Amino acid sequence: MRNTGPRRGAFTLVELLVVVAVISVLISLLLPAIFAARESARNVQCKNNLRQVGLATLNYAESFEGRMPFNVGDGELTVKTESAMYALLPYCEGNESLFHCPNDLGSCESPIPFYVTFGTSFKLEGRALSEPGTPERTVQEYDAKKGTWKNSVKKAKPLVIRYLKQHEVGLDYKKVLEGKPAEDHPSGMSQVQLARDMMEPWKEGEVKWNALRGVYTMQGFHAPTHMNVVFVDSHVDTFNDQASWELARGKEPE
Repeated sequence: MRNTGPRRGAFTLVELLVVVAVISVLISLLLPAIFAARESARNVQCKNNLRQVGLATLNYAESFEGRMPFNVGDGELTVKTESAMYALLPYCEGNESLFHCPNDLGSCESPIPFYVTFGTSFKLEGRALSEPGTPERTVQEYDAKKGTWKNSVKKAKPLVIRYLKQHEVGLDYKKVLEGKPAEDHPSGMSQVQLARDMMEPWKEGEVKWNALRGVYTMQGFHAPTHMNVVFVDSHVDTFNDQASWELARGKEPE
């Protein structure tokens, strides 16, 4: 005998369209939350990396009677090993990934991360670290305002050896050598920037040049617009505007 009861037919076109519409709405609601969660995770990783860099610096100083490692700033870097990163590696178990921000997507011109070019995603602060002396020299530099190259005379720089105890009392030894007022950061190590994301968000679009990378235009690391900073005492803060950033460094906002 045949079953003559009612049978359910296939979905109609209207029903399929309704299902597709519902799924689309759910995806549109979930995607922002997923992206936000991923960004939050990357931001946490960046801050953790900076904190480890701060601790490695304190360990380095402890091993060298308080002396801060030598560093050449990214503007004058000609080989990656001139970065203080390489001096700090033995004090963070050789873990180079600590110097990589997950949001380091390079410049507007190239997706190659700054980590690949400079050995670090972070700008290491000159006034926190020791600086090698250099003679006066003539170099070719890129003029971002004019979009042209020019010969520029770089003044000789003295050897500057900085110590933790100088930071503790607010003394910038380089200013002493230059005959300027010595007190630079009255609250000591908690106001001296050690390292930060490569770009200050209020300077997005700034055109820079480096011998290792050529001409490049800065873009922010973190959305919407903030940067992470580790100070010499190894505490990490986040800054969204220039005024709060200058205040944290013990400076009057520009």
